[in-house]
Amino acid sequence: MRRALVGTTLGLLLTGWAAAPVAALEVPDGAREVRGSTTQADAPSLIPGESVDEIAGGETKWYRLEPNPKLNLYLAVSMGRHPDGQFDGDKLEVQLRSTADESCASDSDGIQYGESTRPLFANVSRVVDEEESGSCVDGDLLLGVTRTEKGDPAPQPLRILYVAEPGLVEGALTPSPAPTEPLPVLPDGEPERIEGGLDLVAAPRLESGVYADVLKPGETRYYRVPLGWGQRLAYEVRINDVKPREAASAEVKTLVLGPLHGEVEAAADGKTSHYWDGELVALRNGTPAVEWGNRTDDALAEASLPGYYFIAVSLDKDAEKLAPNGVKTQLKVRVVGEEHRGPRYQEVEGAGGVEAPRPGLRIAGVPARSFLGVAFLGVGAALTGGGVWQLVRIRGRRVVAP
Repeated sequence: MRRALVGTTLGLLLTGWAAAPVAALEVPDGAREVRGSTTQADAPSLIPGESVDEIAGGETKWYRLEPNPKLNLYLAVSMGRHPDGQFDGDKLEVQLRSTADESCASDSDGIQYGESTRPLFANVSRVVDEEESGSCVDGDLLLGVTRTEKGDPAPQPLRILYVAEPGLVEGALTPSPAPTEPLPVLPDGEPERIEGGLDLVAAPRLESGVYADVLKPGETRYYRVPLGWGQRLAYEVRINDVKPREAASAEVKTLVLGPLHGEVEAAADGKTSHYWDGELVALRNGTPAVEWGNRTDDALAEASLPGYYFIAVSLDKDAEKLAPNGVKTQLKVRVVGEEHRGPRYQEVEGAGGVEAPRPGLRIAGVPARSFLGVAFLGVGAALTGGGVWQLVRIRGRRVVAP
């Protein structure tokens, strides 16, 4: 369930826009309102779960984390943008620093030409090697969020997802990385009418089935699919044919975001982008099976933990010459495989995150509702120095770039 907040700029979904930055917004139940500080010394503390704030153009906000060195920390920061936004140079920068001013991780995301509704995403993490120490492991950490912009400086909604993951119990069995498999046959049938979200908060939850939607020029639409341990996602997006008003082409793209908003590597036998000229186009994509062991393989790492996986479909603004009012789309979705029991986690004080997206498995010693149940938030893997595993590849990211 979600609650609507009217007349504030907290959350991700902007359902209306006027001259003033006041809109009807939606944020998940249980989200905590927090006001980041402009100085590190006054930074408010974050707790595991979801927090919402707002950030103006040219502003940097700071938040404090009080980590246990036995916990792996994952933070995903999203900044919403109003649906009528234009290319304005907006950029989101996130940094994780120790109170000793050591840089522990960083990430950024910026708006590209042709994207008018896509939120910005950036995520960082700190995963600990128990044999190592240092200011990024033992002390408090500071999360800095900066918004640089060249257009409207009005505050935009900010959402912070914070997960603290305990280590596995000694001797816990962890499946090997998922084997590469071809995309399966997808379902047929009469499509169900849905409306994709303009951000992840508003993304409708889908199961295996066939769905119909409308995609407008410059839009990115999001759909969420819950995956448990051992399950994988496959889907196809069809962009219908139209009678274009003039000869033109516009890129249509699709990808999958993991539970912590990292891009899942495209299926080897998929097709994730095409220049649409008014003729029918079909794109196919999917994920590997969700396994804890995927984090040991960089190509599979974004599917290393269960949770909500987000299908993103975008159409660049050049499509206004082909279908100014939007084009009908069809989405075929299939969840493959049966859920199996995941690895056992230690019981560590302070572990937590967002509520599990579906009932199911329970992590030993960790309350299901407060941490994982069947899932929490997953990330990718890349090794950095100093004994700290940076599970989100540090890079500027175009989540969907027409």
